[in-house]
Amino acid sequence: MMKITNEAKVGFIVVVVIAMFYWGFNFLKGRDLFQKTNEYHVWYSRIGGLRESNIVTINGYQVGVVKKLNFDIMNPSHLLATLAIDSKVRLPKGTIARIENIDLLGTVGVELILSNSKEILADHDTLMGDNELSLNEQVAPLKMKVENMIESFDSTMTTLRRLMDPQTTKSAKQSL
Repeated sequence: MMKITNEAKVGFIVVVVIAMFYWGFNFLKGRDLFQKTNEYHVWYSRIGGLRESNIVTINGYQVGVVKKLNFDIMNPSHLLATLAIDSKVRLPKGTIARIENIDLLGTVGVELILSNSKEILADHDTLMGDNELSLNEQVAPLKMKVENMIESFDSTMTTLRRLMDPQTTKSAKQSL
């Protein structure tokens, strides 16, 4: 029977620890080494806080992650996002990848809006990119209405103060 040396045992343990560290690091970044994925590319003019390993969803269900973000040096107004989508998910041609806020804390993700096309996209095809209005852009119309309402309230209060001068108040008390 062959005897295993202590050096061989230590070497085996080191290899196992390195493999577990590599798997754990990728798992924490949102990548599953054992899951097959297809990659799709999306061009955006602005990414609004999108980061690598942010989630990709369809109707709120996570189907993938943002794998990579690249800046186009030749055309600075374009950013390329690479999405890693579960290979079981079939995306029809014309699918839109919209960057949107997931929660009120500012977490950003990609929502896939599927089209009705019968043609299915292949691995490494390009999706159409879109951006949801930012919270600031959504609130801007409401902000203007509130500002107008405050101005109206202010002018009403000024008119009431003028009407309620000391002489008018004294006259109203005597009448009552």
